[in-house]
Parts: sequence; structure tokens; C-alpha cells
Amino acid sequence: MHLGFDPPSAEVVCLALRHAILPKEYSGAYELQQSWGTYGIPQYLYTDSGKDFKSQHIEQVATELGIVCCLRRKPSDGGIVERPFGTFNSELFSTLPGYTGSDVSKRPAQAEEQACITLLQLEKLLVRNRSGSL
Repeated sequence: MHLGFDPPSAEVVCLALRHAILPKEYSGAYELQQSWGTYGIPQYLYTDSGKDFKSQHIEQVATELGIVCCLRRKPSDGGIVERPFGTFNSELFSTLPGYTGSDVSKRPAQAEEQACITLLQLEKLLVRNRSGSL
């Protein structure tokens, strides 16, 4: 994962890939109950057809690392990519102040006023959730 305010790009994808590959080490401020033991170079990189994934830079990085890039052919192939987002949405994001959801008719009127989480706070929540400590 990579959190930030930059728009999607090959560089942002590479930062997320870097995080995936390297061992995860977090300070005590993250209040983890267990370590995040998943790391290493993946065999495959499953993506949609966004231009940030089809760039020459991503191809070069994948080739150098021996990763096979797999672009999904149709929307129904997206489960492996989309499922984690659905889980984060239903189990984490929906519990945060200012959450709006995707249904405009169900959005709280004061959602924007209630939105008060920093990027660092969000990262800590995601890391705790991913490592099973939320």
C-alpha cells in the first residue's frame, strides 16, 4: 500500500510495490498485536487497465524483478484486485467520522464537518487492520 495525496501514477504504483516487497517494521505508536510478516517479490501483479499500470516504467520494474504483470480482461476478473477495497470499506472506513459511502441518498448532511482523520492516523488504522490488530 501507499497513502498520499498524489494522483495515480506509475511512481505511486512503484511506491506501493516497494512497500509490498520490503519487510514491514512499525514503531510502538502503531500499537500492533502481531507483526506483519508478508513481504517479498510477488510472482504476479494483477491490475486493471489504468494507464498508471500500463506504463513503460512499471513494465521495466516488473521485468527487472521477474514479476509477471496481469491486466484484467473484463470487469468480472477484478475480484482479486477489488475485494480488499470492499473489505476496508465495510469493516474500517464505514466506522470513521465523515464516512460518506457510495450511496448519495444515504450520506449524512454533516459528513464533511465530521471528517477529521489525518493521513498518519489512517495509515495506522490500515496497518493495524491488515496485521489483524484492529
